Amino acid sequence: MKLLYMFDFSSNNSPPNLKKLWAEGYRALGLKATEGNGYEWHECERLAKAWHKMGGTCAYYAFLHKEQPTLEANYFWQFVKGFFQPGDWIAADAERSGVNGPVVEAFQKEIRFLVREKFPKRTEVDQLTYGSPGFLIPNHIVSYCGAELWEASYGVGSPQRVKGFDGWLLWQYTDHAHAPGMSGNIDESKVMWRFFEPELHPGDYGFCVVHLKALLHKRGYGGFLVDNMTFGLGVRRAVNQFKKKRGWPQNGIVGRAMWEALNA
Repeated sequence: MKLLYMFDFSSNNSPPNLKKLWAEGYRALGLKATEGNGYEWHECERLAKAWHKMGGTCAYYAFLHKEQPTLEANYFWQFVKGFFQPGDWIAADAERSGVNGPVVEAFQKEIRFLVREKFPKRTEVDQLTYGSPGFLIPNHIVSYCGAELWEASYGVGSPQRVKGFDGWLLWQYTDHAHAPGMSGNIDESKVMWRFFEPELHPGDYGFCVVHLKALLHKRGYGGFLVDNMTFGLGVRRAVNQFKKKRGWPQNGIVGRAMWEALNA
């Protein structure tokens, strides 16, 4: 099973076989959406809709240019908002010359405003900053608007800690992976949890729920879990049974004490 791994695709790749990826256990896709203010990868929409229908989540990325980051954010959002779902992630891809901290910050601030405008009940917007330490550090790019780090570091045993981020959500550890049913090399990332285990509630959706399910399954509560990325009734039942054994309130909430017990 590859629950905590993710391929990311762009027009440089042949179309992925989503059914084979799902059968292998993948539950997340990275998809290039836009570049600057003038390019949309339309295959992104088809893949996202099909992947959502199967129960997966997506991380869409905008390949940033240095000019007019606020307009880039609006261009990106106009493209993805029709198929974006709560639980998906939005990534600012910082690897082009001239992209620096203020550019990334302006893009992410505008994205946060646009997402909250469509989903007014959301208090947080799931954002990522993608890049290598060799680019992020000299260009003074840190965490803005609560964005997590999606680090690109190949050929190393573990990702490098980038100052200004609490930790990693994703580590793109290779650009020579092979996807089931596809030819050629593909970028693959691992979900990292050293610093990223937020409080979860019934109804939550996304990477962190998959991580919770994997830990519950390991602890013997797999019989209650449905194979998707949603914190549904089965997850709540498993969480409450886990908490009941420890004499904790059975409120369905996963907080710091429970994360620590699951990881012990």
